[in-house]
Amino acid sequence: MKVEGKVALVTGGARGIGKGVCELLLEKGAKGVTIVDYNKANGEETEAAFSKKYGTGKATFLQTDVTTDQLEDAFKKTKDVYGRLEYLVMNNAGIGQMNKCSAHDQH
Repeated sequence: MKVEGKVALVTGGARGIGKGVCELLLEKGAKGVTIVDYNKANGEETEAAFSKKYGTGKATFLQTDVTTDQLEDAFKKTKDVYGRLEYLVMNNAGIGQMNKCSAHDQH
């Protein structure tokens, strides 16, 4: 996969695997990465570290709850910042509530 000059949005990008994906994309010459994460402190820290290492504007952090319309806003903001979006990496843990099925629902 050629990423040089491309733009990516990575959910869960402030730490762990997502952060590693962001860094790999930047190492391979990505124009920019949008770090989408719910944790503001980790996101800001990651953005600052990547900006220092790869250059100002190469990483953009957006605090986002991916279970809401905020994710769509993150796509729009990425396009506003970088002019386009070629890659989407969905790297987030899903937390939700399952509804109990009643005997009636199963028929």
